[in-house]
Amino acid sequence: MPDGMKYHHYEVDMSNKINLNTGKKLTIGSALTVAIAASFLLLSMSSQAGVTSLNVSVPSTVFHNGDIFNVEILLSTPDYVKAWECKLSFDTNVINVIKVTEGNIFSGYDTFFNDGIIDNNQGNIINLYNLILGPGNVTGSASIVSIRFEAIGTGLSNISLYDVGVTNETMYISSSFINNSIFIFSQYDVNCDRVIDLEDIITVALHYGQTGAPGWIPEDVNNDGEIRILDLVLVAVNWGYY
Repeated sequence: MPDGMKYHHYEVDMSNKINLNTGKKLTIGSALTVAIAASFLLLSMSSQAGVTSLNVSVPSTVFHNGDIFNVEILLSTPDYVKAWECKLSFDTNVINVIKVTEGNIFSGYDTFFNDGIIDNNQGNIINLYNLILGPGNVTGSASIVSIRFEAIGTGLSNISLYDVGVTNETMYISSSFINNSIFIFSQYDVNCDRVIDLEDIITVALHYGQTGAPGWIPEDVNNDGEIRILDLVLVAVNWGYY
């Protein structure tokens, strides 16, 4: 980074949420407390307004071991953006990267996109960046990059950005980022409650004898297009494991 050029990032923890839906009748004192809390919340939100932010966007679909899915890194900015750079980490016991694809935020411009160096042993992608060639910059919200993952294990994996930088035509601009995570379910956890037990056996048994395209429903545990005794056996063999 050239001397005098700096950027700042703020990692946002999404685990803290405010729930005002208590259903209780408010007294004058409690109403005042809520009003004060709401004022601070609005002030906090307004202080974040106008800040360039990146968000790790994970699909809301349920995924099992062996599934393939895409994660988008979204950028939202009120500023004029010429280029960006970042690195990304993940849990290699749960997911691996297959491919990195340029996003659409610089659509319509000639770009110099580097899809990074994927390391599925260390669990990271480094040297990810993109910039507009020649005149031009963008503002607004769009995807900067799409990352295709394969679920190779089960459990929770964080998908985290670090060393993030966003620039205009002359310097780095302030930016924040929000990381995310994804849970990969075992194919034997048919009802996706994070435990393999009698409920999974019953769930498969209720579909016994049905046929369809291979893996058309989770109860087709072995993905052969038929729900038979082997599907029940596979769940039973993995009883209590994850």
